Amino acid sequence: MGFLSQFQTCFWTIILFLFMVLNCHVNEAALVLPKNVTVTAVFVFGDSIVDPAEEFGVKGLVPAYLDPKTQLQDLLTGVSFASGAAGYDPLTAKTANVIAMSGQLELFKECIKKIKGAVGEERAATIISKAIYSVYWQ
Repeated sequence: MGFLSQFQTCFWTIILFLFMVLNCHVNEAALVLPKNVTVTAVFVFGDSIVDPAEEFGVKGLVPAYLDPKTQLQDLLTGVSFASGAAGYDPLTAKTANVIAMSGQLELFKECIKKIKGAVGEERAATIISKAIYSVYWQ
């Protein structure tokens, strides 16, 4: 694994950790957006299904990324990478035979590539930068 790849993995891990820390003690939306801010997508990580997208006017249900019914249009407005019983420790995910956080991050990278391929770098950057990222563990 090259330096850039290691840096990107570390960067995304830190970003998701920060979201997890900021959201770990609330069961309701912790973010109130100004009226002039538009959320483009909602991406969900962790061990539970969470549907915060409706609160931000994006969509009613955040589909699972790995669901065969999930289409390209779903990726543009957000998907869930969450895997039940994933836990904080990768060993927990291995024991439960679910996708660990590191695997969820790899799926997210794959998703970004698909979004870029579909709408181009510029629009993909807008979607990704204006999205809400939710990390949730019970």
